[in-house]
Amino acid sequence: MAARLAGALLRPAATTPFESAPEAALSRLSEAAVSAALVDIQAHGLELIASAALRERGMHVAPALTAAERVTAMTILLTPAVLTEIRNACDGRILLMKGPEVAAHYPDAALRGYNDLDLLVDDADAAHKAMLRAGFRPVGNPKLFEGIHHLRPVALFGGALPVEVHSRPKWVTFSDAPDFGTLAREAVPSATSIAGIEAPSPAHHVLLLAVHSWAHEPLRRLRDLLDIAVLAPACAAGEIDEWAAAFGVERIWSATKTALATLCHGTRLPMPISLWARNIERCRERTVLEDHLERWLSGFASQSPLAATRGLKQPLRQTFAPDYESASQKLRRSYHAVRNAHARRSEHVASVETLLPPPFGER
Repeated sequence: MAARLAGALLRPAATTPFESAPEAALSRLSEAAVSAALVDIQAHGLELIASAALRERGMHVAPALTAAERVTAMTILLTPAVLTEIRNACDGRILLMKGPEVAAHYPDAALRGYNDLDLLVDDADAAHKAMLRAGFRPVGNPKLFEGIHHLRPVALFGGALPVEVHSRPKWVTFSDAPDFGTLAREAVPSATSIAGIEAPSPAHHVLLLAVHSWAHEPLRRLRDLLDIAVLAPACAAGEIDEWAAAFGVERIWSATKTALATLCHGTRLPMPISLWARNIERCRERTVLEDHLERWLSGFASQSPLAATRGLKQPLRQTFAPDYESASQKLRRSYHAVRNAHARRSEHVASVETLLPPPFGER
């Protein structure tokens, strides 16, 4: 694996906007991961990149990183069998998103881990029922999957690789997600080479990844950007821009391209994005202050100023007047947050949980 990674990093740079992105991004992340703290590596999903880079240099690999390698090796072995069972059980077209589909575009699939399979189908309920009839079993707390973009996960082989059947892609609330028909018309054969499994076109997939990540938390981690970097070279010039406009997410794509330039070429993030996304520049977990600034300001990078201003009400209320806290708890939390303004978010949440009861710390 190390030899293949080294070969990818030593290819000559190309001249088209995205053609050299994977090599540049992997090179910069490998260098960053060598000196990064474990908590920062994990916050950015770079465990496998870090372990490969450390081994390349003959350095110690932490047990948490070797554990991630073992899990990835197991999922790589299970994936073809699970996808084949899904294809045999279900009628209709199946689009595989994220996970192994993205990993297949890396120089080595073992550099990109995943914990589940994400499928997009025309009739999610029918596909879900067909998989249950074929021996898949539901996993996870059913209450967590009510009214969201995918049904309760199902799994074979003791639940080692859950499958999420999507009725629609995860999307931001201020734009309509593309429907299955739109995505299926442009679909391509899956890079996994499993017969009967397809994938979104590269341009569609790039935007699905970008918006999915943004809907979780804007510019949350470097691995999400790396996924986009490895897929973008397969797109024609201007193709992603055109689809971003068609899907109503051109501002998100513009911000993502800016972050990609930071990842691949070390450029500085512009204001005001740099106020809340410096974790991308420095390969570290977001701080408490950056976490609050992201909640308040990231909307101005994804929506019009008027829409972003209107959207401030909810995050400001969540920060200053959450329903689940008394006045005394709010004061204690606020004081603690100010003291920990420059601490890593996870460290702050762990410390606050000793002071305040749940659900503090939930995003």
